[in-house]
Amino acid sequence: MSFSNHPFLKLFLIIASLVFAASFIPVAGSIILIFFPMILFLNGMIYDRNKTAAAFLVSFLILFLLAAFLHLSLPVIAIFTMGMTGLLMAQIAAQNGSIEKIIIYPALFIIAAISLYFLYSGFVLHVNPWQLVEKYITAIIEENVKLYSQLPLKAEDINFVKDNKKNIIDGILKIFPAMVV
Repeated sequence: MSFSNHPFLKLFLIIASLVFAASFIPVAGSIILIFFPMILFLNGMIYDRNKTAAAFLVSFLILFLLAAFLHLSLPVIAIFTMGMTGLLMAQIAAQNGSIEKIIIYPALFIIAAISLYFLYSGFVLHVNPWQLVEKYITAIIEENVKLYSQLPLKAEDINFVKDNKKNIIDGILKIFPAMVV
């Protein structure tokens, strides 16, 4: 039997390679993760929703077990959320749902997953979820300041960012809910 006689195997290899690329390739993985729901949506509509779901869940399970056994810090929650979003889109479209449902329900699913992540992390760390977001944004801003200091920029530009770090953090915190939505 040739490789072309097994459409599920081809589908599985494509989805598994995308799942592992989203996990292990730094920049390209983020781009793949953004487009992952659409890829699963299209595969679910072209091949079959059940085959696409099986291929995704098996490849995700392999990744999850690999991360657990090797104690790797991988974005498994993000990959699972984006994969399930694509499968949800395919399911709604297969039921002849309106375009509004195809867009709004997965968007609400992603917002709920982000909210649950922050609530759960805050509960586990015994921290207010909003303080967790502030801590995360502060760490990102500090890393950016370190990066800017290594680049050939004027000292006054770097000092401007350092002096206004609190204002930048406060500004991002104020628009964070809108960015999530």
